[in-house]
Amino acid sequence: MKKNKNIFISAHEDTQKIMKKMDLIEEKIIRTLNNGIKNIIKSFKKKNGILEFVFRILIIVFLFIIINLPFNIITEFIEYIINNKLLINLYKTIIVIVQVLLYILITILLLNKYFKLNKQEIKKIKQIILTIALLVPLYIINIVMFVIIIFFIYLLIQKINILGLMLIIIGLSTMLGLITDIINSYIYTNKKVNLLPFVFSLLLIIIGSIIHSNSNFKYFKNDNILFKEMVYEESINTKTKLNFENKNIIIDDNLDDNNIIIKIKYTDYTNISLKHKNNSYSIDIIKNKKQLLNLIINDLKENKIYNYNDLLDVNVEIYVNNKTLNLIK
Repeated sequence: MKKNKNIFISAHEDTQKIMKKMDLIEEKIIRTLNNGIKNIIKSFKKKNGILEFVFRILIIVFLFIIINLPFNIITEFIEYIINNKLLINLYKTIIVIVQVLLYILITILLLNKYFKLNKQEIKKIKQIILTIALLVPLYIINIVMFVIIIFFIYLLIQKINILGLMLIIIGLSTMLGLITDIINSYIYTNKKVNLLPFVFSLLLIIIGSIIHSNSNFKYFKNDNILFKEMVYEESINTKTKLNFENKNIIIDDNLDDNNIIIKIKYTDYTNISLKHKNNSYSIDIIKNKKQLLNLIINDLKENKIYNYNDLLDVNVEIYVNNKTLNLIK
């Protein structure tokens, strides 16, 4: 009993210490922001003070745009390979939190003239920014490269001649790994990085390119895609939102008022269903990735490559008369 009491007291003391530390951090943040705002206002009274401040803000906005690029590319890739909306939304939420943190840190760093942080604090901020903006995307790309290499090994087992492409990917992956080590060393350890893997990766890329140039793969357009059709006839009386990506609105005055026809075109490689909720229509799309993968493998065995994204297209035609057109958005 006494032992449990001591554990409870110790936990209570630790909690109080953490709370005091949090209070100190909160006070410091508020004090720093308050002083920063005062210094910004003071700088406006100096010659070219406003111009310098605006210039710094423009640099911050430019950096925000640049930083968004790798995150957007990774997000598109994640959305392409994952069908689960919950996981995608969770990922997007984490990315937004990370980006907001990054924006705040970059803003503080570039406006440090006004906030006046010490050298140690600036160093920590720089480390966090470079880690999130450079290292995290590079680690994710390296993981993606590793997955692609595993997939290529599987294709080789299926007797598909993609040795050249695989050597190119291995070379690029090795090069990216080296770049990651260099950046990591610059941020944290300051250790020298062995550049021998760079020569090795370059050699792999050259050899892979030579082998791939001698392959007999032919690229074709998907000119004869067979689309299925699903037609829904709905009735609307209020403003209705149509959340369709590829939609084409067609005016047909032969239709009755408030009637709307939704024609969905899709292929065998997608399963679709129309959703209606709170005066809003959307389409749930499930991609048949296993079926598409089998098609790709069969085509590769015949040295054929198509634009497989076309097979995942879902096109929507909306038929309404002129009066009902005012109800949709």
